[in-house]
Amino acid sequence: MRRYGIERWVAQEELIDIGYREEVQIEAYEKEGVEWEFMYDPCSGEMKPVPIGTKKHELHLF
Repeated sequence: MRRYGIERWVAQEELIDIGYREEVQIEAYEKEGVEWEFMYDPCSGEMKPVPIGTKKHELHLF
């Protein structure tokens, strides 16, 4: 992100604003070493990345 002369958080916010939310989340999970998987969200009908072993992950199991 420094290549373009802006901070990482600014670039991430702009990517989220134009529709790359999942990609930014996945990159953050992988950077932190968090295991994740795509789970079906019944409210939106979409597949979303969810960290394994969290309450959010358990909620999507049912």
